[in-house]
Amino acid sequence: MTDGAAEFTLIAQQLNTASREVMPRARDVMKKALNDIRAGAQTRAPVDTGALKGSITTSTQGNRDFARGEVGPTVHYAGYVENGTSRMAAQPYLRPATDAVVPGYEAALGKISDSIIGGG
Repeated sequence: MTDGAAEFTLIAQQLNTASREVMPRARDVMKKALNDIRAGAQTRAPVDTGALKGSITTSTQGNRDFARGEVGPTVHYAGYVENGTSRMAAQPYLRPATDAVVPGYEAALGKISDSIIGGG
């Protein structure tokens, strides 16, 4: 094996190891962010019957190679409340909750990245 091929193999092995270490940590950070957004949105959601507030949930999917999550309401009128209509002023609850959480989420992901790049 040439030096270049050996170096490539070593890099590939290191990336595979990093992926196994990073993904569980990244998934935990994502789940915390989603739960924080959900809690913030539920706190901010206007309450008439409580259906909107109660419909705000999270879901996650993933495996060793990827993580995906969603947070949001399931009632059909949620977007009208968030964005308003020609007859009703907007009452944002989801966007402000997301905006409050994203900086901490990005910082937490950055710490994971730094720990991998920095070697621990």
